[in-house]
Amino acid sequence: IIEIQRKGKIYTYTVDARHIIDPIDLGKYVFEKTSKTKIVLVTCHPKQTTGVPKYRIVVQGHLTDTRDAE
Repeated sequence: IIEIQRKGKIYTYTVDARHIIDPIDLGKYVFEKTSKTKIVLVTCHPKQTTGVPKYRIVVQGHLTDTRDAE
């Protein structure tokens, strides 16, 4: 579950998939056409302190709930 709070609302997303990919393949996930409202989180992999990491981790999810923030 991923929850994002923005402008007085809380948006809940359910994670559908996780992938470790080459950076060149990132567009496939970011620009994927879908009928669902989605979230895509991207970070570098592996964690390191110098240089450019070789891979990216992509986490995808779809919106399952919207509610007012308290």
